[in-house]
Amino acid sequence: MTLVEDERALKELRNHPQRRSQEVCIIAKRLLRLPDSDDLWPMLEQVALSALDIGQLGLASSCIARLEKKFPDSPRVAPLHGMLLEAKGEVMPALEYYEAQLAKTETNTAVRKRLIALHLSQARPPRLSEQRGVELLIEHLDTVYNDIEGWSQLAEIYISRNMLKEALSCLADLLLLVPQSPLYALQYAETAYTMGQFELAYRYFCIALELAGPAQKGGAGRRAAIGLKLCAGRLGSNSESATAPKELKRIDGLASQALIDAYSKDWEKVGDRAAGHMESKAHRQTCNQQIQH
Repeated sequence: MTLVEDERALKELRNHPQRRSQEVCIIAKRLLRLPDSDDLWPMLEQVALSALDIGQLGLASSCIARLEKKFPDSPRVAPLHGMLLEAKGEVMPALEYYEAQLAKTETNTAVRKRLIALHLSQARPPRLSEQRGVELLIEHLDTVYNDIEGWSQLAEIYISRNMLKEALSCLADLLLLVPQSPLYALQYAETAYTMGQFELAYRYFCIALELAGPAQKGGAGRRAAIGLKLCAGRLGSNSESATAPKELKRIDGLASQALIDAYSKDWEKVGDRAAGHMESKAHRQTCNQQIQH
């Protein structure tokens, strides 16, 4: 490949939704000899991140050094330096570096998120704590409300701590930011169900199923249909339910039929790509029997 082709390939990989770090690093080794230019800097950043991904710390260090020489006080290069320290196992120097960077520039979102990740990591030296990471994450979301990944992470932390009320609040913010997401609607419904809020769970299982499409397609739609059946059973036995028994029976029947159709197909032959897994015949038969009863 020529250098022009290499540059084009890196640009395509940079815009690709998947992280293909090995390919990036293979191409990059032929480009590091290029002189400084405006086109080179985004490639160096891309290569540095890919090299950190696959543990090629020498390559990452070379790219970051060139970026720091050209942009010594860049808030975009700063997190790369900290990530290199983390990759080398120098956790405390990385912590001190991030804190120093934030002391200089409080608005550096990338550095703040790396500091949060460091506190939430599994290896925790004395100065790191999950609670501090949660506090920093909440402060971050107060400033950067539209950080979808941050709200999702905070919701997962609350769920792992069985703080379901707080998790539900985070999921409500996610639904405001991404109202078209069936997965967040489903997670909201499942959390509400776990809390015993069956009316609320019923509404959001309906929303999740509407957004995800038929249960036959698998994934969120199938889980939402199962959730609807569970809610219908709970609400049907509650005389104070706001949903009419006739409506509950109708929805329960529709969900049952959708699930029977979904689990009746021979996925071993056609492949259940939507659900992301293969269903065995024994498992399908068991599900069908349970639904019919």
